[in-house]
Amino acid sequence: MPAATTTTTTTTATTAMTTTMMLRAAAARSGTRSLAALRLPACPLPIARLSSQTPFRQLLASSRAPASQPASRSYRTRSSDQLAQLAGFGRPHSLHSGSAHKPPSHHHTHHPQAAPAANRIHNGNDINNEHEHDETETEMERHEHNLPPGIPDMAPSAIAQRLCAGQSFAVTPPSIEPVVVRVDACELASNDPIEDAHFCHAVSSAASTTPASKATTATATTATAAAAVTSSCVADDGVLLGVMDGHWDVHCARTVALSLPKYMAAALSTARSLQPAGNSDSPLPPSVVRAALTSAFVHLDADLLSLPARVIQGFDDMSVKDIAALPASVRLEAAHRLMPALAGSCAVSAYITGSDLYVANAGDCRAILGSRGDDGVWHAKPLSIDHQPDTPSELEALRRAHPGEEQTVAFRRSAGHPMRVLGNMMPSRAFGDARFKWPLDTQQRMTALLSNLRLRHGWQIPQFCYTPPYITAKPDVVHHALTPADGFIVLASDGMFDLMHGKAGDPAPASSTQLVRIIGDFLDSPSKYRVHHNNAATHAIRVALSDGVGRGGSASDRMVSRMLTIRPAGEARSWRDDLTVVVAFLPAVEYALRDSLLETAGDHRVMSRIRR
Repeated sequence: MPAATTTTTTTTATTAMTTTMMLRAAAARSGTRSLAALRLPACPLPIARLSSQTPFRQLLASSRAPASQPASRSYRTRSSDQLAQLAGFGRPHSLHSGSAHKPPSHHHTHHPQAAPAANRIHNGNDINNEHEHDETETEMERHEHNLPPGIPDMAPSAIAQRLCAGQSFAVTPPSIEPVVVRVDACELASNDPIEDAHFCHAVSSAASTTPASKATTATATTATAAAAVTSSCVADDGVLLGVMDGHWDVHCARTVALSLPKYMAAALSTARSLQPAGNSDSPLPPSVVRAALTSAFVHLDADLLSLPARVIQGFDDMSVKDIAALPASVRLEAAHRLMPALAGSCAVSAYITGSDLYVANAGDCRAILGSRGDDGVWHAKPLSIDHQPDTPSELEALRRAHPGEEQTVAFRRSAGHPMRVLGNMMPSRAFGDARFKWPLDTQQRMTALLSNLRLRHGWQIPQFCYTPPYITAKPDVVHHALTPADGFIVLASDGMFDLMHGKAGDPAPASSTQLVRIIGDFLDSPSKYRVHHNNAATHAIRVALSDGVGRGGSASDRMVSRMLTIRPAGEARSWRDDLTVVVAFLPAVEYALRDSLLETAGDHRVMSRIRR
């Protein structure tokens, strides 16, 4: 196959031109005036150019976490570590020869598969039983090969403390319309450090009336983009939410969490400025909002892919030999600066304004709407689809875009394994992942740049990579008109759904239906749980870890304890992925959040604002 010869700069310009045409077409359809020029603000990523004279030791990689963010937390308490020593936890652990260990189904082949919930043994314990166990140790030993190799004896209070370390609450500033009454979020790491991230911001044209000193901040994880965001552009009042599921390291997900809300606000503000003068107070037409959100995703990804030319002066004009001749210290510093493009991240984002909900999704995170039916039961409405080659429409699009590569553009490594792009990548849409997008001449220069460097993940041009790009960050955007029956919106990374299973015949994917019913049960019957979390996202993660989703929501503390005390990285990834859940409660369920068991007692923060 001929190698693509387009330079990185040309690719970025072409992408920007395409998305500009999309917004112009949307504006024309909605009756707005013609676009003279559409340009988003300059990339907000702190980029530094490298040359042979650059003082490299003084540069900080743009993808590194700010110094103010807390360090990664320990995966065990001291007491559980002592239990581990007593149990011989340090000895090599091997699964029973009869256990079913599934092949990887996540983004990269070096990540093992989380064991399906259906293959685990139910202990039958409700969380009401703090220290009582329905099974004897002899029965537990018989089933040991099907259980996670963690420690089963964490106290319920220790379990709650571990889960609550990653949770947060947020409310809208008092000066804007409360399109959501509260946002609950929780993250739980499996990788070290966690590769998920999320954000929650208010969008408003009014100046904040809440002093920052009076905003109480709950404990937040290092991946939460909670810092104040300011922009010269502004969109209609509303809320921006997002969940990122990173892979091949943390850098892309963190960068997207920090930058995507700015790009979304800028695109929406540009769309608003193009409305006729008499329409300034009316909602933006759905076609315009769809085009704006698509533009934000595509522009951000194009800026990530243009990092080589922005980090290394003259990169596009350098030969492979020129790059290979750079000092190792120069190449290493450049590699750190390029990590947001080398790593990858799926993303799902929601924009809630007035009675309109928009969801933009690129990858296999999910967005679900929870609505109460006439029968009083909570029903799930999926607002996204999984962008994977196993999805027929995605596979067809890949094969159509790469004629003559039908056998290699996506295939299974062996029977029973999932389809992967080029046999390697699970998601067919994502930010970053430059090795599936950059032209081959750029990839060859990148091979010279990264050669013989000590990086956490190595660099290699994928096999069968003939005509990139193979994946894209262009999202599917869904619009939903909210009704009084709509109670909450859930955004979650795919690791959450790997732990869940539901009833056959459910109209929504079974795992999505189960997640909505867990949160609905959280609202309707909070008093049924003795060990209670007032954060819906934390509650949902605890039930999923307990394997209680198949038993009407009852939870096993022994199972949760095991899942929380598995050693991080390789061993933990054999049982679960990073977990991130964001739940936005709509005004229809405000009455339920007034229950004394669900109140936050002031343990919340006011959302940071993107404002004029």
